[in-house]
Amino acid sequence: MGIVSLMQWLVQYSIVPVFVVFVLVVVTTYLPGRKREMERNARIPFDDDR
Repeated sequence: MGIVSLMQWLVQYSIVPVFVVFVLVVVTTYLPGRKREMERNARIPFDDDR
């Protein structure tokens, strides 16, 4: 398997690992125990104005 075929395979199938990472990010963001942390992080831009 040459470098060119490896590169072609990566280009064709790179959507799968990207999708898996996206799903993991979404799942870890919406875990029930993370709500308070996410709300606190969402308020950071507004707290800087004080």
